[in-house]
Amino acid sequence: MNEKPYHITTAIHDSRTSSRMIRFKVRERREMGTNPYPKIIYFTEEEELLVAQTISEIVKEDHLKLLAFNICSDHIHLLLVCDIDDISKIMQKIKGRTSFILNKSKGFKPLVVGGKKNKPLWQQKYSAPKEITSEIQLNNTIQYIQTNRRKHKLPPHKDILQDIINKMCCRIEDAF
Repeated sequence: MNEKPYHITTAIHDSRTSSRMIRFKVRERREMGTNPYPKIIYFTEEEELLVAQTISEIVKEDHLKLLAFNICSDHIHLLLVCDIDDISKIMQKIKGRTSFILNKSKGFKPLVVGGKKNKPLWQQKYSAPKEITSEIQLNNTIQYIQTNRRKHKLPPHKDILQDIINKMCCRIEDAF
């Protein structure tokens, strides 16, 4: 096994514009040019709680080594210690199950446009996993993830959500 720490981010569908989207004029071309603007649906506090609870269950089930996690209205950050080859499967499970749970529990149907097919909850891709290569970078990344809500001028998590996050994250010494 070749486990290393990786910082991964993924966002709600349509909340970010990638350079690839700009290059291929994705927004301008969709729906025959009639829908060029983002249609961002932000998580409510209740939905953030459901997403965190679901990810916490996956962390426990799969014995994932999660050093840091945060959910920030339209995106999540994870700091996972794992093999690079496992990240795709982990992210697929996280995105798939959280989508299923939100649809089932809350009727969360993002981006329903004029009765047309629902768009996905999450963007298709996630950030390229950024390998953490030093202890300083590891500590800085943990702090960055933990304070990311402040960066986005979001209020702190309610105690119940913060407790879930604290319980799903392991200590550095337990991850290696």
